[in-house]
Amino acid sequence: MQRSIGLIQLQKELEYTGKQFDLLVRQLAKSKEQKPPEDLALLLKFA
Repeated sequence: MQRSIGLIQLQKELEYTGKQFDLLVRQLAKSKEQKPPEDLALLLKFA
């Protein structure tokens, strides 16, 4: 509940529309995702 209130307050402070704020949150979440390694040996350990 507190997280939701904080997000609403942040959206208002940034003066973002709901759509703009949603896009921002999605982009931040995507940038924080753990990406699988490109090396085959590391990829096998990752899986």
